[in-house]
Amino acid sequence: MSFEKGIKKPVPAGSERDQSIDVARGLAMLYIVVFIHGIFWLSIFDEQFRSMFLFEMPVIFAISGYSYALFERKGVVRLNWRDYSTFLTQRFARILLPYLAYAAVCFLVVAGAALKEGGTFSFWRALAAWVNPVQRGVGYSVMMLNLHLWFIAPFLVVTALMPIVTKLPSLLRMPWALWMLLLAGMVYLLDAVPGTMLNPVQTSLFYLAWSVLGFSLAKRSQPLRFGELVVPFALGLLILFCLPHFMLNMQVNKAPPNWVFAIFTSCWMAGLLFLSSRFDRAWVSGLASKVWLKPYIQYGYSIYLWQGLGYSIAVWVGRKEGLPTVAILGAAVILSTVLGMLASPLERVRLRMG
Repeated sequence: MSFEKGIKKPVPAGSERDQSIDVARGLAMLYIVVFIHGIFWLSIFDEQFRSMFLFEMPVIFAISGYSYALFERKGVVRLNWRDYSTFLTQRFARILLPYLAYAAVCFLVVAGAALKEGGTFSFWRALAAWVNPVQRGVGYSVMMLNLHLWFIAPFLVVTALMPIVTKLPSLLRMPWALWMLLLAGMVYLLDAVPGTMLNPVQTSLFYLAWSVLGFSLAKRSQPLRFGELVVPFALGLLILFCLPHFMLNMQVNKAPPNWVFAIFTSCWMAGLLFLSSRFDRAWVSGLASKVWLKPYIQYGYSIYLWQGLGYSIAVWVGRKEGLPTVAILGAAVILSTVLGMLASPLERVRLRMG
């Protein structure tokens, strides 16, 4: 069976790469490492106020979907079963090899801390917990080492499903408001199922939807119109402001993502897309060469992984020495960036097939 129908022809050799997607990816990763995890992991501001800025992961997945559309446009892969398995092997290697390197270091840190404190420590169970990206060290972690690693499992699922679901044209031409309501309805139905068995499915489908949205934006011949963004943005805000006050804590609503979080993130995304359409393209491209942003463009995934260790070291030393929060945050960002850059060669490992 073949999925080759509808694959775009390769772009002409020498065509200039649009740097806006690289800049968007770098800014999103910078936002996560410096701001989101800074205010959450260092307990800056009230939790409900902090949660109003939790739109970062839908943005990351939308950028991933947009990037996949550019990758597909090059004609690099024709999705028959052989090419699909090659695609999965190469993509999974790029995700899992950096993760396993980080997990190995975290396991050694946790094992060392356990041996220092004495008592019993299950070596093999701890190792298995860290090697498994679904468990991501839960039950065998300290401080911030694994707080951000929930991202890996749904990212693997989305990566595997994107080549298949993007062959469904009806998903790619929906108006924004309809897309927003369908996303909210989907997670509402999944959230209504008793128990937690479907939580991983709910999370994966939620972020798959954002990745498909990014893909569809890349495929559009015309940018989104003003009304397509502003009308659902206003509708979403109206719905959110009619909710009881306690429901607006997005830290609660995001795990797993429920319909409130779906509307909340849709509002943020509509606003961000509208703002980005006002930026001068030359100015955006100029950001790609900025020293403060380049590491997050080139090594973003590795920095994302290693921020768990960077923040843990900075917080441990900073609190021991009584340093102010701003100094701890600065040290955490620097450590995370340096560690990610040192580990980044693993992102570029390519497996040869056949």
